[in-house]
Amino acid sequence: MKCFILVTAGIEDVAIIELLELVGKNGKKVGSGILEADLNPEEILNLCSYSQSFRRILVAVSQNTDLKKINFSQLIYPHFFSDKSTFKFEIEGIKGNENRLNLCRQLATELIAITKKSSHLNLTVDLKKPDVLFLLFFTDNIFFLGIDCCGLELDKRPYRLFPHKASFRGDLAYFFLRKSGWNKKDSLVIGFIKDGVLPIEAALFFSGKKINSGPFLCSNFPIFQNITPAITPEKTDLFSSIVAFDDNLMNIRATQKNLQLAGVTKLVKVHKLTLEDLGLEFSSNSINHLILYITKKDEDAINEIYLQVHLTLRKKGTLLLIGRQQWDMPISTKFNLSFNGIIHKGESNLKYWVLEKK
Repeated sequence: MKCFILVTAGIEDVAIIELLELVGKNGKKVGSGILEADLNPEEILNLCSYSQSFRRILVAVSQNTDLKKINFSQLIYPHFFSDKSTFKFEIEGIKGNENRLNLCRQLATELIAITKKSSHLNLTVDLKKPDVLFLLFFTDNIFFLGIDCCGLELDKRPYRLFPHKASFRGDLAYFFLRKSGWNKKDSLVIGFIKDGVLPIEAALFFSGKKINSGPFLCSNFPIFQNITPAITPEKTDLFSSIVAFDDNLMNIRATQKNLQLAGVTKLVKVHKLTLEDLGLEFSSNSINHLILYITKKDEDAINEIYLQVHLTLRKKGTLLLIGRQQWDMPISTKFNLSFNGIIHKGESNLKYWVLEKK
């Protein structure tokens, strides 16, 4: 089945890599924040359970630059509906609440009329718990209509019950991890951890542990009946080299609680450390990769950061810094800038820099 995969704009390249790693399928970017891939029901269920970079997975219904040409002609109704199924429409990327409501009503009226005429189905709208959820996504002047297979926001992690206001969702944490160059064999140190989302996503990636347990909305679809996805056996004897630190005790406690909720407590060593303690805690040239999330209050400490990181990072090791887009961060002469970029986060932007120790 042709599918649309929604991701946070800017992380499409990492999502394409993850898609290939998880189910062996190639994806392509078809717009800002959206990929296209050919997937079967078993692969969709696996991605709903294990993906760290996706927001939503949709079975494609229609796409066009002209909203008036969006239709249901390609939809195979028996695959998704039974008699008296309920449905709902949601819209992303179109401004104006009234515009979205009117468009939802228009699409719902059209779908009811078509299914009664062609399939003799008696569909009704349910705004609370629909059996089938349609999503119309607008980006780069293209309308994409699909059926949501998840029924939940995959990037909203169930373990984040103790969030930090300066933190971000799991998909962005996963993106930064992959951009840092870290692999499962190397040591990784993450500083200024806030609510622990970065080390938790690292531990989930390291272990291959299930991210979401469902139930997923696609379990209502006839085409998904009797589908049993391949489940990766959970490993209990893993040992990782993931270390996390913060100088704030509240952040440490929040991280420890979230680690426990995620089921990866044993995979992350959490320390209460100040920046100045970094060189004392870790031996010289011992760290392969280091990630620091710098908020405004820490920006003045950039020289100390470079000093401590240079002491502990191995030659050719990487330092990934995350900060405000407005921060004019100086690059130390002891590091080479590999690349940088900007990621949208809510109503603001995050900038990241990947540096390599000379």
